[in-house]
Amino acid sequence: MTSIDLNLLGGLSVSIDGRQVTRFPTEKARALLAYLSIESSRPHSRIMLAGLFWPEVTDRQALTNLRNTLYRLRKTLDDAASGTSALLMNISSHSLKFNEAQATIDARVFQTSMDAMDSHTHVSLAACGQCLADLATAAEVYRGDLLQGLSVSDAPAFEEWLLLRREYLHLQAIRALTDLTTILEKRKQYAQAYAFGARLLALDLFREETHRQIMRLLAHQGMPERALAQFEVLRKLLREEMDVEPDKQTSELVRQISVGAFGEATAQAPVLMSDWVDAPLVGSFFGREDEANQLQEWLLHDSRQLITLLGMGGVGKSTLAAHTARAVSGHFDVVIWRSLLNGPLLPDLLPSIIQGLSNEPLDMLPDNLDKSLSLLLDQLRQRRCLLVFDNFETILQGEPAGHYRPGYEDYGQLLHHLGAFEHRSCLLLTSRERPLAVARLERSYDSVRSLPLRGLSVEASQSILQEYGLMVRPQAAATLARRYSGNP
Repeated sequence: MTSIDLNLLGGLSVSIDGRQVTRFPTEKARALLAYLSIESSRPHSRIMLAGLFWPEVTDRQALTNLRNTLYRLRKTLDDAASGTSALLMNISSHSLKFNEAQATIDARVFQTSMDAMDSHTHVSLAACGQCLADLATAAEVYRGDLLQGLSVSDAPAFEEWLLLRREYLHLQAIRALTDLTTILEKRKQYAQAYAFGARLLALDLFREETHRQIMRLLAHQGMPERALAQFEVLRKLLREEMDVEPDKQTSELVRQISVGAFGEATAQAPVLMSDWVDAPLVGSFFGREDEANQLQEWLLHDSRQLITLLGMGGVGKSTLAAHTARAVSGHFDVVIWRSLLNGPLLPDLLPSIIQGLSNEPLDMLPDNLDKSLSLLLDQLRQRRCLLVFDNFETILQGEPAGHYRPGYEDYGQLLHHLGAFEHRSCLLLTSRERPLAVARLERSYDSVRSLPLRGLSVEASQSILQEYGLMVRPQAAATLARRYSGNP
């Protein structure tokens, strides 16, 4: 079955069977595909769509423009994989409708997760594992504003629709990140809370309450200097942009941090600390027991050094990786989880990992990649470490399959070092497509393994539906499992 992923949050990207579609004929073709995928609950008349995108020409010319744009859009999709446009769109002489069952759409995953959390009955959100998992899923897929960077200036009605949709999802994301940050802070999971808080601040830079949260979380982690530096950032921002000063509550927090109310960094013992900053929260876990057992076997008993979890978007790669990593964490000296969603360059990523694997602060880090990789390999030989790189497909370009985007070729060198040279540790990747370096290493080294993830079984799909309060008969569960490729 063809795997189709539409990512609309943080910009528009389309991938078919793991290969990214990079060349759309026009911005309006991209906008048309995005609009149909978001408004997929009903068919849309051709005359309405023509007026939406070409309001300044006659109806006849607008319909001609729509027909030509639709033809070019279908050709682009079918050139990527034959028959894709027929799977995605139900087209008649009068209307168009997007077939939402045939694609994984991140904006829909986001909204479904938020709706599930809102509709679930619980005594307390903080104590509801299911709802926390929904919030974490929503936070994970929200990578930026809806259709960021897309603009069709001569279609004001479309622009107005996009603005309203974008702002609604933006506010939903702020709510999700606010809840996660607050709950994790109360649980004293300060590192994870800080990760969500930093993302929250990026969405609303003038939110003084979030600045205070960041200050508290830094202070709780023994970094009062950084907490006070955050206050200076806030004060400068408010003065320059709004000509006001921070409020009394913020000033009182500064006083508490200054007198050491949150403890001193020097009081902490110099021990290795696992870093789960980017790891998703794991709620209920269904239907992956065999894969989890295989993964644990590779991690604990078979001395695998490089493992890749492969599968389409939304199939559960990150959840399986997080579930297993936490289950085996006691067998490792340190666990470090990094998400590659924002596409960090390797020279920017390595220093924090090298420092995290060191027993003491490093005054000087290597000044080139070869030295950095050599130092990292030494650290992975000295102690048993588990590194997790989530969303590895972000740095791959899709065409040719498994190749890196320009500027990210260094990751191939990293994979070669960790797969081919002996050490005591393991690098676990999650990816929608297999990196070319992994494919090559797997043919030559027993220490390198890949685990493809398929859709869940009917039984597991039914368990998920029951978890969400949807009591369906086995036959209906089987139908849903097939319709959503085992990922209901």
